[in-house]
Parts: sequence; C-alpha cells; structure tokens
Amino acid sequence: YFVVLDADEIIPSNFVQESLKYFKNKDVGIVQAKNFCSRQKNLFDYFGTYLHNIQWQVEYNVRNFVGLINLCGHGAMISKECYEKAKGFPEVILEDWALTFVSLKNEFLTVYANNILCEEEFPNNYIAFKKRQYRWTQGGAELFKKYVLKIFFIKGILFFRKFDIFHRQSTVLINVISVTFLLLNLSVLLPLGFKFDNLVIYVILMLFFPITHILKIFIFYIGKINIFKLFIILLFSYFLYSSLLLSSFIATISGLVGKKFSFYVTPKKKTRKFTFFAAISNNKWEVLIALILSLVIVIMIVFDHKITVIALIWTIIAIFPLYLSVVFNLISVSYTHLRAHETGAY
Repeated sequence: YFVVLDADEIIPSNFVQESLKYFKNKDVGIVQAKNFCSRQKNLFDYFGTYLHNIQWQVEYNVRNFVGLINLCGHGAMISKECYEKAKGFPEVILEDWALTFVSLKNEFLTVYANNILCEEEFPNNYIAFKKRQYRWTQGGAELFKKYVLKIFFIKGILFFRKFDIFHRQSTVLINVISVTFLLLNLSVLLPLGFKFDNLVIYVILMLFFPITHILKIFIFYIGKINIFKLFIILLFSYFLYSSLLLSSFIATISGLVGKKFSFYVTPKKKTRKFTFFAAISNNKWEVLIALILSLVIVIMIVFDHKITVIALIWTIIAIFPLYLSVVFNLISVSYTHLRAHETGAY
C-alpha cells in the first residue's frame, strides 16, 4: 500500500492502521481520509478555512453514499494492485481525479474514511489560491475532454456515480461560460440596443447556483458560530469565487482546447507583504476588465440607454468582485491569532 501526502499535511498516528481496515473489502482500491485546515496565518486563510472544511463535513459524506468519492491527492492510501492496474498516475493536471476514474474502470472503489482526521492548510494568500483554482479549473476541463464522456460507456458503474462524475466536472464549465456570456450580453449587446426575452428569468437561474452554495454554508454554520461572523463568511465566499471569473474562463478554454499544460504548484511559503500597487499588478487583468465594464456602464447612463434595473445590478455584481481581487491580495498579510478550528469550523 502507498500513503499519499501533501507538503503541509499532518496525519494522525493511527492513519495506516485505520486505513488498512477499509481494504478488508476487496473492491476498495483507494481510501481517502478526511481533511481539515487547522493552521491559519492571516485573515484570508482564516475565512477560507470555513469554506474548505465544510466540503469534508457535508459533500464527501453524501457522495460516499450516492455518488463518487475521488482521490484528493493527499491524506490517502492506495493499494499496490489498484495502482499497478492503472499503470500509475495518469499524466494529466488532476492526476488524482484521473486515477479515480481509471480505478473505477478497473472495478476498484474509492471510499471516504470520515473517522481518520488529517490536518492541512488553506492557501495562505490570494495569489496562491488563484493559482490553485486555475489548476483545478484547467484540469477539470482537461478531464472532461479526456475521461468524463467515456465514463457513460463503461458497464458496471452505477448510474448515480456516472451522473455525479458528469455533474462535478461539467458544472464549472457551464457556470463560467454561461456567466461570461451573460455579462457580455448585459454590458455590451444590451447598450447597443439588442432586446432580450425572459432576461429576468435567465438572471434568476444564473443567481441560483451561487445562492445554493451560500445557502449550504449558512445551513451548516448557523448556530455554530457568531451570526455576524457567518455573514462575513457568506460575503467572503461569494466575492472570493466571483473574483475568479476571468481566470476561470481562461483556464476553462485552455483546458478544452490546449495541448500542453503547466502544473501550477500551490506556494507553501510565508506570505510576503504586498503594497497596494503590487496587489494591483498581481491582478492587473481583473482590474483592467473591471475598468472597461465600469466605463460601459457610465456610457450607458450618460447617453441615457434604456437598461433594466436588473441588468444594471447584475453587471455591477459581476464587476465588483474583480476589483476585490486587490483587497483579497492585501488581507493575505493581515496577521491574526484567530483560529477557525476553535469555533466549530470542522
């Protein structure tokens, strides 16, 4: 058996002993342990910890029963037989996900060991987080192209597992492309005089996806932490992931049409101090796109274009997080002694 760890991982002393118990089921090829972020250095990874830990508490428990558990690339044990039949890790960006798919094809299951608790860290600054999300998004698009559609033609895999695989890998692609086109429609085509039928319904449907994510966080933490802190966490979640719209779009297109990819390693070094201008430089494309879209809105207002209130609000909601990428960069160095695990984040 092989134990797979990350650079910042801390495993419990009984990790091997407890993991081996799952392999008594001969169908099991991979055991994925539970992870939680236990160490925070600043406000950025402090709030990020709450977003990260919830997936291990909610998402993985549910998927362990009705969907597909995937190898996360760390805090896991793989049997030699499973590894050799897969001919090692596939050489793709998300090699852990790819090994999960190949192992499933080879009739090996991945199970979730909720009783084994490993410690890790949330990316300690915004740039590290953005690089990680870029890698995950690009890798997800690559997986969709190379593996996901083929899963439906493999016999012996339960329908709900096939559906879960398709849903997880296609959601990012659909959301990024759909939101981007919506933004272009509202900020470019609408001011030019184009008319859109059922615009309100479409915007409501697009808002449904981020709202469901925020609702999940609210339901999980309500009563466990201070309501004011919960409100901050909800805002942090929405604006953080919304600020990645541009980089996610680029990563998606790159993953779908690109042939050669770069593996962006998530930096583990201590965060250096960023100046305001350095923070702008680090997010220059986000700031540039936000400025262009802001200028479009100003022109629309000045020249009295007929724009609906909902179109204006949605455009502003999409633009504002791009500016906040600079703020996220700056709070990455606001050191604090707060610890998210002291308040029930896991």
